Amino acid sequence: MPRLALMALGFVVAVIVANMIVRSFSKSDQAQSEKEKASSKGDSNVIRPFPNKAPAPSADDPTEKLKKLKQLHDSGVLTEEEFTEAKAKVLEDI
Repeated sequence: MPRLALMALGFVVAVIVANMIVRSFSKSDQAQSEKEKASSKGDSNVIRPFPNKAPAPSADDPTEKLKKLKQLHDSGVLTEEEFTEAKAKVLEDI
């Protein structure tokens, strides 16, 4: 394929992708504005607090690791010895 044709094809693909991105943003903006309109139909002077959401526990959280180890031990996946060793390792890393 000639070089100019490849460049033109690349340009066309770039334009199509850019168009798709713009459309997706405009759809999400439109959906957001519709949500805002729907939520503002009531009293516009009402202050709505942010929902209280606790942060999700991280995989590195020692408490979560210990809980998971206890569940595995209670379900019989880990023996007493394996549980004790794993628990000691988690506690060492704190």
